[in-house]
Amino acid sequence: MTFIIEKDPGLIPQIHSGILDPRVSRMNYRKNSELFYSYLAVTSLLDPDGEAFYFLGVQYDVTRRIHDKKKIKRLTDRPESLRK
Repeated sequence: MTFIIEKDPGLIPQIHSGILDPRVSRMNYRKNSELFYSYLAVTSLLDPDGEAFYFLGVQYDVTRRIHDKKKIKRLTDRPESLRK
């Protein structure tokens, strides 16, 4: 999966913040333009002197997890009379 920066110019600052905070969750587009939730983990690769020389980003599709969390919240927020 790749980020489509042309559709979301606000992505670059989010990637920069992902470098500082290695966990960034956001919406992204598939090649077929379908939206999905992604989790971006960013880490730096260090040279022998301990200096960052490259950043590695791995993207995970977390759409199902997000939808499951929303469903759980909806069900637990229901009035007590509807939970039975």
